[in-house]
Amino acid sequence: MKSECDIILLSYERPDLLRACVDSILERTGVRSTLIIVDNGSKDPGVIQYLNGIRGNHTVDIEKVLCEENAGFAAGMNKGMRLSDAPFMCLLNNDCVVTEGWLEEMMSVARSMGNIGLVNPQSSTFGSFPDTGVSANEHAGLLSDKKGGYVELGHAIGFACLIKREVVDKTGYLDEVYEGVCYEDTDFSVRAQKEGYMPVMAEGAYVFHAGQASRKSLKGREQVYSRNRSIFESKWGRLLRVLYWDRSRDIRGDRDAITADYEALKGLARQRAIVEVWAMDREKIVHPGSERNFMVRLTSFAHHKSTGNDISCLGQRITTDVNPWRFIDTVKHADISVRFFSSGLVNLSLLWRVLTKKKGYDAVILGKGPLLHFLRLLGRLRGTRVFSLEEGMRAVSGKGAVFDLKAPSALAEYLRKR
Repeated sequence: MKSECDIILLSYERPDLLRACVDSILERTGVRSTLIIVDNGSKDPGVIQYLNGIRGNHTVDIEKVLCEENAGFAAGMNKGMRLSDAPFMCLLNNDCVVTEGWLEEMMSVARSMGNIGLVNPQSSTFGSFPDTGVSANEHAGLLSDKKGGYVELGHAIGFACLIKREVVDKTGYLDEVYEGVCYEDTDFSVRAQKEGYMPVMAEGAYVFHAGQASRKSLKGREQVYSRNRSIFESKWGRLLRVLYWDRSRDIRGDRDAITADYEALKGLARQRAIVEVWAMDREKIVHPGSERNFMVRLTSFAHHKSTGNDISCLGQRITTDVNPWRFIDTVKHADISVRFFSSGLVNLSLLWRVLTKKKGYDAVILGKGPLLHFLRLLGRLRGTRVFSLEEGMRAVSGKGAVFDLKAPSALAEYLRKR
């Protein structure tokens, strides 16, 4: 029977991790699949011994590719991808443990929209960790109400990434110019996006990722990271950081307008920009009883208990009385965060952020007023360009250049030229 999905598992050393990963795949994959294990030149005899002994089952066949040397993530994965002929392929690291229904749900999300081309599962990589004493599989059960839902990503991550066959046909394989383990998956995502495909995270699928088990043993990893980043940015430009605040908006009366702004700003996020959206909450309906400003990043809502108001936020806990995302009724983008303010100190908060943010803003876009002119003066100290927000979501620079935020490629190119 033909495979519906070829799982490309890249193995390197650590037979304990490999065994746990393969066992979970054989036990919890209900889709007819072929597991293509590419060993990237492991020297540990336990790895070869294990690979020689494993067999597939009634659902998952196994093929093995043994490399003499560690060729890196891109070249290793490409060896397996070139053997694939299924309509889907899934890249998988050896330090992952999959859960019940993981692949079925990812494939279901991929099929739900023609332009969804790459799918990550919900994961510890995105801040969703099982509670103490709870297994990954039990944790996955808590996400059952999320099935069918997805979050748009700035780029997919290669630790567990489902890819439609048509995406590979149009974009080719991973670029082997990237050494070691970094930026090859981001590069592939950008190329896929150029072909009209969207990377997403399936909220109802879960894979636990131990994280960087192979990267930790990579010699000269900081140099490798720096080199790969330089290559990537020479091709696609650096990551941008933008703050957007329509000062007339308040969540009580402008919910639809804030949602429309958020939807339009997805275009800017798709230009490889991290976007902060600020809005007022003068009546404290999002976070009643608190003057504390807080940032709600999308992955904050990746996992929540069925009772109580605790929300896991990148491994930390915050408490809210009302879920802020119920006020933004659209598919969320992981690179757009929302910040609500209830106090009049918002102007000082903005000035402080512009002056002290470790990775400064490339652009601040806000409505007209005295604050705008003051920020233009301060922005020069940090290299931040400050734009006035005009009707129709147009951003106007201090020199009068006009950019349409609904067609943001020109603005992104302008900001990267500095």
